[in-house]
Amino acid sequence: MRIGVLTSGGDAPGMNAAIRSLTKAGIARGHTVLGGSPSAVDRILAQRLAVGALFALEAGAHDELLAWETTAGLATQDASVNREPLDQALAETERVLDVSSPATVRRVALMRSAEALLAL
Repeated sequence: MRIGVLTSGGDAPGMNAAIRSLTKAGIARGHTVLGGSPSAVDRILAQRLAVGALFALEAGAHDELLAWETTAGLATQDASVNREPLDQALAETERVLDVSSPATVRRVALMRSAEALLAL
């Protein structure tokens, strides 16, 4: 799973600590967390997710997150952006943590095969 954190860029007490905590938790759970100064691609991605969020709000959606280029979830006007119910996203996070997620199982198998190669 890729996690993006969108902020306004202004000063907000506790925001740096919250972002640092989210980043560490995401990495610890095997998610891709991107950071640093935003590139043009980052800005386009953020804009497309924001537009998807606005359409979801307009449709009365709540308790959902927007996901980039996933096969799960509800389609939006943007073919690369899907809406996913928050409870499903949290359930997948639990599967990642207990290593029962198909994606995590594949990653663990890949790392084990890489370890075998490194032992040679």
